[in-house]
Amino acid sequence: MIKLFPLSLTLFVLSTSTFAANITIHTFGEPSCGNWVQDRENANRARQAVDIPNQSAFDLNNALFRAYEADRVVYYDFGWVQGFLTGYPDGAGREYFKQQQPDLNSIKLYIDNYCAQNPLKRLTDAGEALVSNFKK
Repeated sequence: MIKLFPLSLTLFVLSTSTFAANITIHTFGEPSCGNWVQDRENANRARQAVDIPNQSAFDLNNALFRAYEADRVVYYDFGWVQGFLTGYPDGAGREYFKQQQPDLNSIKLYIDNYCAQNPLKRLTDAGEALVSNFKK
């Protein structure tokens, strides 16, 4: 029995690594590209409302709160993208960003452009499209 354990363990590891390439990743709480575009537009409008001159303290406070809340949603959306891009290589079993790692502003710009052109797609699609640029 003890002699069979290493063989059993080896077969188990080999079988799980074979199946790992065929795993489907399910995403939870994923914003759509339409959400991404709308959330970014809302945050920009909310930030512009803060810059209106001669506001009362009450109006300025409300504008600051709305800008804060809109930015929180954008941070959530982008945090989701960062998490997806961080985990994608592990799920795919391949390193994509080893030689060149995109900076955060470039990622945001890429997602902005992709989602503006494809509002009915998911952020997963945008992330996969970004990763495909690094597969070459």
